[in-house]
Amino acid sequence: MEFEKLKSEIKEIVEIVKECPESLQEKCFEVLLMELLNSTSGKHGSKHSKSDAKKETIEASSLGTNAVEPQKTDNNDKENGDPSEEISMRDLHAKTRRFTEVQNIQISDINKIYYKSDGSILPLYDDIGTNRISESQIRLSLLTAFENSIDNGEFEFSGEVVRERCKQLKCYDAKNFTANFKNSSGLFDGFDQYEKDTPIKLSTEGKAELGKILKELAK
Repeated sequence: MEFEKLKSEIKEIVEIVKECPESLQEKCFEVLLMELLNSTSGKHGSKHSKSDAKKETIEASSLGTNAVEPQKTDNNDKENGDPSEEISMRDLHAKTRRFTEVQNIQISDINKIYYKSDGSILPLYDDIGTNRISESQIRLSLLTAFENSIDNGEFEFSGEVVRERCKQLKCYDAKNFTANFKNSSGLFDGFDQYEKDTPIKLSTEGKAELGKILKELAK
């Protein structure tokens, strides 16, 4: 190809590139120039002709940068199911975050006691720091209230759920189960007597005790 013809072709490429978004112009120029050089050297094995390349470049430019650039990942999206993902403060309900501030509990403490799997926050502990059955029951109650608060902000628990957890951890005293709640009634808001279907809420004293337990388990 004569020099003048080549020069004319390059000018044509420049005009086409101007029609592309600025972020694509360099890439468009490279693609079209490569097609031109291939055609001048007789390389017909290329999948696209120069005219095809022009057409595709213009079509891409009309669609904007999203037509050729990969979609960016939102850093705020949760990667559910990644077992290596640490719990962050934004995983906690606003009331639970406030509780951690008041009790001076760090997110690093929570990550020592819990882990995140498939979007759920689950306990890592199998030792709750005491061998006394009655104390184990109360500690499990407070921890269960904390775990419930992560989703709904309410520091409360079902006594029957705690009963099952006590059985699993082999700290269940059937004879004194309801009495243990009564003996620690100061930890529970307005607690009078145990009722199966009534959620038990933590009092201010109960939340303070919960804070101590969380920090102890995180050591």
